[in-house]
Amino acid sequence: MMTQMNDIGSLNALPDILTPKDIMTHLRIGKNRTYQLIQIKSFPKIQIGNSYRIPKDEYLKWLKNNMKQKVYL
Repeated sequence: MMTQMNDIGSLNALPDILTPKDIMTHLRIGKNRTYQLIQIKSFPKIQIGNSYRIPKDEYLKWLKNNMKQKVYL
């Protein structure tokens, strides 16, 4: 019997709407790098006041499209 990963590092465990903290944990990067990443024009995000939300589907598409590219922060 296979056990499922219950941490945020698992794609299945990601919620439909992500927070910057979810991105930090999933990519294993720090807070400053996460917010630098979010500021990239092509990065999918919804800004609500001073907070950000990232649609999971768009985030995964962005990751796939940028997989072999270097992202400069």
